[in-house]
Amino acid sequence: MRAVYSAAMVQALLEEPIHFSWVCGNSASTSHVAYYIAKDAQRMRETFTTLPSHPQFGGLRTWARGHGFFNADFLYGQAGQPGHPVGVDWEAFQASPVRYRFSGFNAAAGETVHWGHERYNATKRHIFDLERQGRAYIVTPEHMRVGNSSRNRKRLETAYATGLAQARREMPAILDFLAAGGF
Repeated sequence: MRAVYSAAMVQALLEEPIHFSWVCGNSASTSHVAYYIAKDAQRMRETFTTLPSHPQFGGLRTWARGHGFFNADFLYGQAGQPGHPVGVDWEAFQASPVRYRFSGFNAAAGETVHWGHERYNATKRHIFDLERQGRAYIVTPEHMRVGNSSRNRKRLETAYATGLAQARREMPAILDFLAAGGF
């Protein structure tokens, strides 16, 4: 559950507050986008630290039952709905002027599905080119001590705290970059 680390960066952006007019997310980071747009750092934190220990989250049991290692029906269906502890505040989300794009991986078809513009790899190369030109700021984890399948709450909370500490340390450089208009 490596997305726990970047979820902390989104919290740091909301704390500043830094507002972007356009955001995008792929796979687990679609949750980052939804909670960023809804301005709900607490539920985002719980999504990446508490929710993975939920019995319906996923694992070998849900995989054996045909729901996948990560139970997408639960994660992207039930868990995000109103009334669920990590449900997205859809009113705040819909009221936001922020434009967004979501994408995810369709395991049955073996391809990335974009809800919006395609060409993920070209976009990724373009982002790294922009960083080399000083026109993008990319944050990468200093320490990544959890894997994609980690569901241990204590390890996830530690990773979140580590990511938040890094995000807060880097925030002055991020604010300088944004103020300089490098983007």
